[in-house]
Amino acid sequence: MNLLYIILLGHFTGDFLLQPRVLARDKSHITWALLIHTFIYSATLFYTIWLLSFRDIALPAFLYSLVNGMTHFAIDGVTSRISKFYWLRSQENVKKDSVLSKELAEDDEHKFWVTIGADQLLHAWVLIYSLRILG
Repeated sequence: MNLLYIILLGHFTGDFLLQPRVLARDKSHITWALLIHTFIYSATLFYTIWLLSFRDIALPAFLYSLVNGMTHFAIDGVTSRISKFYWLRSQENVKKDSVLSKELAEDDEHKFWVTIGADQLLHAWVLIYSLRILG
């Protein structure tokens, strides 16, 4: 299996499938939640690469996961706060009974999704750029 596919599988599993709702909700304002999410992400990335690459790359896989875990912490530390801001503001505007409020809610919801997309783009750049660690 292509190494990039393995890495993307590990990323998706660690960043989405194994992220419980409480961590997704709290990582924007509680440091321990972000740390736990980052640990789960890094461990998942490591084990996915190590087990599915069928090569003896435990140390490079560990270093790769460590680098990506640290950058994941930094990226999510920023993007989770931005996305939470837009999501909460969109939900507040939805409750208001005016056309302008509905349009503002739609605009903020769009900004929320753009932030999620930017978050994933940043993660992908780091995952690809740091591939040289794996040799």
